[in-house]
Amino acid sequence: MRIVLAASALAMAAAPTCAFAVDYLSAEQAATLIFPDAEAFEPRTLTLDAAQLQELAAQGVRGRSANWQVRIARHAGAALGFVVTDEVIGKVELISYAVGIALDGTVRQVEILSYRESHGFEIRLPAWRKQFVGKSAASPLRVGDDIANISGATLSCNHVTDGVRRIVAVLALASGTRYYLVMTLGERVVADLRGDLLVMHGMADDNVLFLHSTKLFRRLQDLGKPFEVMVYPGAKHGLARQQVGRHAYTTILRFFDRNLKP
Repeated sequence: MRIVLAASALAMAAAPTCAFAVDYLSAEQAATLIFPDAEAFEPRTLTLDAAQLQELAAQGVRGRSANWQVRIARHAGAALGFVVTDEVIGKVELISYAVGIALDGTVRQVEILSYRESHGFEIRLPAWRKQFVGKSAASPLRVGDDIANISGATLSCNHVTDGVRRIVAVLALASGTRYYLVMTLGERVVADLRGDLLVMHGMADDNVLFLHSTKLFRRLQDLGKPFEVMVYPGAKHGLARQQVGRHAYTTILRFFDRNLKP
């Protein structure tokens, strides 16, 4: 009996701290909580190039990975914002969390998905998480500066804050890449369009899929915006370098001639 008790005691002593793990939300539940008006969440992979990783490092942010999984929250086809899930070390165990980013690059909401440490659960308190709301890449996002510490959860506070700062910085960089022009700036440009528009697309383009243009057409139609279209069956990316190049140039010149007259 003593041996059994001793073994039990040893097992308890050796039990990992993840025995305290609590799962609060799934990634899907967090995304819906952050963007309750979203009808769909479109998964995308954002890949940062070497120059962007260097820029992050220059900002004092460790990029950690060149590839980021991002969910685009959409309502009626329009982007509402982005959700990124991530994990950071608390003291010895991983903390899973989700960050919602608005189209203007500010933090919309932070949710704790899973907490596995024996102490520091207070980071899940709304009052602490609310400090991140409205912060952007221009904000310090540092514990002791614009984010308050929680006694007994200092490491968790610091590491989650560092993680949020990294996500905000990554998406701020991404807003200038082709991955997000159509999803953020492009959608605002479409909504504010006042002039004439000509859309030209090679239907065999495997870089910018023709499907993307059809989504643009639908959005323009929904907004009642007039536009012109010229499609090239069998043409790929870079119309000027193909047999249709002369026709494409002529089409552009005629469009300018019709719409740019004084």
